[in-house]
Amino acid sequence: MHLTTEDSGGYGRALRDLRDLRGLRDVRGCRWSGPRGRRLKRGRRGADAPGMLQTPHRRAPSCPGASPHRDRGMTLIEVIVAVALFGVLSSAVLVVVTSMIDVSNDDGRRTVAGNLAARELEITREVFASQTRGPERVAEGRNKNPLPGGTVGQPLVVDGIPYTVVTTVDDQQLDKAYASTCDQDNGNFAFKSVHVEVTWDGMGGREPVVMDTIMTPPKGSYIAGAGHIGVKVIDALGLPRAGVTVTARSTTSGATTGSVVTSEDGCALLLNQLPGSYEVRATAAGFVSQQGEAAPTLTANVQTGMLWKGSFFYDKAASMEIGVCPPPDGYPLPTSFASTPISLGHPSLLPAGAKAFASTATRSREHCEFRDDDGEGKGEQRDAEVRRLNNLWPYPSGYQSWVGSCAPNDPAWTGYETPGRDQPVGVEPGSVSRTITTLQPITVRLPPLTSLRAVEAVPLSSVTTAGAGVACPGGATITLIPVGSVTLGATMRTSLPIGLWRVQRAGGAGTTTVILVTKEAPVQAVVL
Repeated sequence: MHLTTEDSGGYGRALRDLRDLRGLRDVRGCRWSGPRGRRLKRGRRGADAPGMLQTPHRRAPSCPGASPHRDRGMTLIEVIVAVALFGVLSSAVLVVVTSMIDVSNDDGRRTVAGNLAARELEITREVFASQTRGPERVAEGRNKNPLPGGTVGQPLVVDGIPYTVVTTVDDQQLDKAYASTCDQDNGNFAFKSVHVEVTWDGMGGREPVVMDTIMTPPKGSYIAGAGHIGVKVIDALGLPRAGVTVTARSTTSGATTGSVVTSEDGCALLLNQLPGSYEVRATAAGFVSQQGEAAPTLTANVQTGMLWKGSFFYDKAASMEIGVCPPPDGYPLPTSFASTPISLGHPSLLPAGAKAFASTATRSREHCEFRDDDGEGKGEQRDAEVRRLNNLWPYPSGYQSWVGSCAPNDPAWTGYETPGRDQPVGVEPGSVSRTITTLQPITVRLPPLTSLRAVEAVPLSSVTTAGAGVACPGGATITLIPVGSVTLGATMRTSLPIGLWRVQRAGGAGTTTVILVTKEAPVQAVVL
């Protein structure tokens, strides 16, 4: 076909228009249509445009929302989701990595602890095999073999981590099994059982490293003809008490022959004691026996080849603070009764389930509770005298308390119509318990023509048939009203503990009155 210049120029323009239309396709495949939505087709030759293609005008895309741009970015939601997924995956990876690091550190520390335990056993074996009474020199202890540059009793530090090494030693009989060494039958000890336990800071709930061994002493290691002393220390709950020092002293020579600290089973074993009599003493800071002794003693009689066995009840001391309160309605405390002891009641106390204790006294504002006629409890702030009792055995059932040491001062005294003590107050080892006790009101009236003298009350133990009072041995006289506060011809208020009392003017001058002060009786009126 031969095209004229005009034809070739028009045809070229049509080809360019087609290329433009192809470039305007939407990325989703929408096409651009002609004037009536039809595809472009080759037009007929005509007079106006012979040999040319018909080209439509450009119109909007036929697909709704179609865009003429091929490149589209991420939306904000897509970015947020991607970042969240990345954070979750990163956290999981971090947890795994941290766990692996912890496991690696724990393995390293357990390895160090195992080496320290093995080291402790080797040192113990060397002491055991020494020539000079080696088996006797093997002892229990905590951190007793420090590393170079360390201190006895202080943790062993390796790579900045402190380790605690505890060694326990038990002397055992052959073919015998006992809960405690002190429970054995005789003194024929066949071997030593050594237990080493290593702990460290930051171990959490992980198990400590433990190593055990048995050491058999060679023949002739022990002194021929000697015996042994075994002492068991028991606390207030009947459980073995570790960490108490038990010392033996010969009553013949006065020399100390051994000192051992009780192990976890509460046992202290003093080996190779020559036959004879020994004073065995238990000591620990802040501890007392059932009798309130800070360093109780036993007498041991050692025999050849035998194990003497004894026991101490020994625990941390308890304390009590007892607020001695005045009665309500304006009845003050006696002027001076600090020398009057406080008595405690418990079935195990001697004698007769009660014991009087001297105490320190301080005046303070104490919340004192009393009951009205309806039995309702109410309280008010009144001056009280606070008594503190120390070095008490921590009986789990507690103590009952009252003021005075004479028999009638005890609320359980048979002379009362309804005898009975208050409910006991519980005590715990190493702690302070608090309670209160209230005195009973009395009034005293002095004639107007008497001389000025203080008013006092003398404790009595009983009353004779003639009405005279029998003074209580060891009882303390209480000054009710000092001479400077006496007003002749006036009725004065004061208070007394329950019990039998002889109220009189100081020195016994003039009239005396014997009264029985009880919880149930109304206000006692005394006229002198």
